[in-house]
Amino acid sequence: MKQGILILLLLCFALFLVFKNYEIWDSSYEKGAEKEPLKKVEKKTEPAPPLPPGQQDRSSQQSSISIADKNIFNPERKDFPAPILSEKLKLGARPQMILYGVVIGEDYQFASVAVTGKPPQKGERSGGETRTLKVGESIGEYKLNKILPDRIVMEAPEDTFEVLLHDQNVAKGRSNIRTENRPAMITSITPTPVTSVIPTTVPSASRVSPLPPAVSGGGVGEPFRGRSVTTPAPAPVAPVAPVTPVTPARPPSPPYRK
Repeated sequence: MKQGILILLLLCFALFLVFKNYEIWDSSYEKGAEKEPLKKVEKKTEPAPPLPPGQQDRSSQQSSISIADKNIFNPERKDFPAPILSEKLKLGARPQMILYGVVIGEDYQFASVAVTGKPPQKGERSGGETRTLKVGESIGEYKLNKILPDRIVMEAPEDTFEVLLHDQNVAKGRSNIRTENRPAMITSITPTPVTSVIPTTVPSASRVSPLPPAVSGGGVGEPFRGRSVTTPAPAPVAPVAPVTPVTPARPPSPPYRK
């Protein structure tokens, strides 16, 4: 019985799958049949109205000129026409100058200027090459026209500009004065032992004054027989021990700290 029930369930499941598969194929076929090919809409271009004969000749001439200009073998071909330069560009750029000072006298006038825009060479300031100019001398195409107390005037055939002495927008380079920085010398003084000097003079033995000679004789009325002088023996002197120098003790060194 159990096997029969399982077989029936499997058959039902197989029929269900077949039915679903049929529905999927049927729906896809119907959707493909509903779609129709799109038709391309072609736009009809209307011909342009005819031009008058004079304009036709002009347009044909212009087209022929443009074709001739684009011809790579044409000797008069001009793809890139030369740009028209302005008058200032023809004259050239103004020289970048820094005015360091002026000297104005009765018969002479000088100006100390530096031309920037190039790396300084040996013996030059950081601002560039320093030159002394007189009135009438030129830098490039510009000539020194006037020297005033606070400025100079540079003039070209079609351009003029001034260089100020105190110009806040221009940083003037100054030469650095080098001083010898010697390293500090550290001298350490090592303590030397101090020896105390003790005098080693030995006191001399005291002189013993001689006693008057003792006179020995008889009693009163006895004749003088002679005299004998006795001197005391000198006291022995104790030997002096040699003195050794005393060295003071060195103070203990402080503990090592990391």
